[in-house]
Amino acid sequence: YLHNEVVRVCPRKFGITRVLRYKVTMMPTMELKSSMHGSSFAHLCHFDSGACTGPSNSLRDYQRYGYAVGCDKPSTHTAAYKDATWYSLPGSCPRMTFSAKSRNPTCHFTDPGGECKPGEAWSKTCTWRKEYAGEVSLQELTGVPPDRSWCKQGNFEWQASCDCGHGTSFWNGKRNMALGSQRVEKLRGLFARKYPTMPADFGEARCPFGDRNR
Repeated sequence: YLHNEVVRVCPRKFGITRVLRYKVTMMPTMELKSSMHGSSFAHLCHFDSGACTGPSNSLRDYQRYGYAVGCDKPSTHTAAYKDATWYSLPGSCPRMTFSAKSRNPTCHFTDPGGECKPGEAWSKTCTWRKEYAGEVSLQELTGVPPDRSWCKQGNFEWQASCDCGHGTSFWNGKRNMALGSQRVEKLRGLFARKYPTMPADFGEARCPFGDRNR
């Protein structure tokens, strides 16, 4: 997402300045596992501004199987990052955008989503929990400052026309797997240095959906 959406404009899209890391624990419902032949994941639901925008059966599936975590493995044609996986974590009011949710507070009770409340037992409306696990700023990662003056000097982080940046080479080679791996390893190293007592990861359940070559 960073490479494909955020850094292709200067300043960065949505003013994004950091990478947040979370420890996520999930529990698929029995209804989901029975329907998906034992899979722990539903199909990915694409969220835009807080609303599930597709595929069209996602909202129906939430009612049938619970608000399950979804996943998908994107093609390396878009951006070459080994083992990259998208996840969807349905929160409350998944039919509505953020602004619509704020105008309809009752939806949080009628369409509660899957994020568990503290101490809540696993159920169709409690399928995932998150814990903050640190953050790394994009300036730490790339060396590019977040202020607009860098852009006004004619610099940019990445453009599709040249597959390169000007004033930085960090994002050069969007479809180059080796360069993508270097970027990921730098991010991992920064997390390890900032949070030495935290595990690097806990492993991931296999995502059965998406690019079969991943």
